[in-house]
Amino acid sequence: MTVTLNALSLNVLNVKYTPELINSVTDKWSGGTYGQVVTVYGRVERWSLTCDEYNVTWANSSAKSLSDTSKLGTKVNLTMTEPPHTANLNVYIVKVEAEYEPGAPDHRIFTVEVQEAAL
Repeated sequence: MTVTLNALSLNVLNVKYTPELINSVTDKWSGGTYGQVVTVYGRVERWSLTCDEYNVTWANSSAKSLSDTSKLGTKVNLTMTEPPHTANLNVYIVKVEAEYEPGAPDHRIFTVEVQEAAL
C-alpha cells in the first residue's frame, strides 16, 4: 500500500478507518410516550495509520515531521492508492504517537491520526 501524508511516503502497517456521525439527541414526549429524536448533521471521516521507521534518526523522522506539522493546524494532503483504502484528500493531523524499542532509538512504530478537512 502506498500512503503519502504531507508529501512524506509512509511505511504503513495498519489502516483504521472511522466515520463518525455528528448528531444531536433531543428528548420528546408525544402522545403519552417518551422518545428521543436524533438529528444527523453530517459525518466526519478519520483515519489512523500505524507506521514504522528503521534506521531513521529522530531529527529525520516522519513522526517528528508530522508532529511538528500538527502544531500548525494546517491542512495536509493524504493519498492512499490501494483499495479499499483509496483516497486523495485534505486532512488535519490530530494526533501523533511514537513507540520505541529499548536500545533501538532509531527504530520506532508510530501512529498518526488524521481527520478530513471538509471545509
